Amino acid sequence: MTPGPNLILRLPNSTTLTQITSLDSSNNFGATHWTDGRCVAPMEPDELWLRVHRPTGEFFWTDECEEIGQDTAWGGISSEWKDIPFADDPDADDFFHAIQNGLADNPEKIRYLRVWLWWKQNDSVRSDGQLQADLEAYRGNLEALIAISDLTRPNERLMAAEAARQLGDFARACELLAGDLPADYAHAATRIRDLAERRDTLVRQL
Repeated sequence: MTPGPNLILRLPNSTTLTQITSLDSSNNFGATHWTDGRCVAPMEPDELWLRVHRPTGEFFWTDECEEIGQDTAWGGISSEWKDIPFADDPDADDFFHAIQNGLADNPEKIRYLRVWLWWKQNDSVRSDGQLQADLEAYRGNLEALIAISDLTRPNERLMAAEAARQLGDFARACELLAGDLPADYAHAATRIRDLAERRDTLVRQL
């Protein structure tokens, strides 16, 4: 993993300045892949599209910001930018807030928010084996994610099948897996089908 410069951004609504880190390169050595599509790699940190500026409570998409400068890579901050706070990565509550408040204005961003909410809610299972999310919110998000999935796209169909499995709709999960899928999806599809047949509803490692 090679750090890139810190990017100085002007937020689109408040015009406040914030910083985010960037990467010049990364790799997925030692990565763990999960049935919900999440890949967790120690040398490949998440570079999230949505961020939160805590001092003002502003949520922002990085592609909607004006980049006004760059600072030295991780480990050094110049005096010019030293008082500008870094933006935070959203947690599950933040993603839920973003969805509830309509912070996505196109299908790509709406799907992004729902996938990341799912992943963040599943992180408690990854860490200690227990789903700690509010069940109503969890189920509502998965139902909405399935509804917006383009089932002609293999990746979205596979994720819809996994979402159905985690909802406990095992027949629907197997139905979604029944059609042809590209060869590189075969392992994940087999794993999800096996978990559905065992009536397992939790995210699992591939």
